[in-house]
Amino acid sequence: MEIDRIAFIGRGTDKPMLAACIPYDTNDSKTGKSAKLALQVETRGGVDKLYASAIALGATDKGAPDESMPVFYGG
Repeated sequence: MEIDRIAFIGRGTDKPMLAACIPYDTNDSKTGKSAKLALQVETRGGVDKLYASAIALGATDKGAPDESMPVFYGG
């Protein structure tokens, strides 16, 4: 897991926190960049339900929720 491009602010992975990241794509300021909001949810099913509700209400995404690192499941 590459975390040298991420700064985490919080009290632990089991509590809400803020993360600021250097984008993987640093070439074009319009491609591969987005603001992300992370919410602590108890289960993956809860994440999936929240995601489906957001999409139904008009949200856009770059893909459905998945595990992007051992402690992060989201979209």
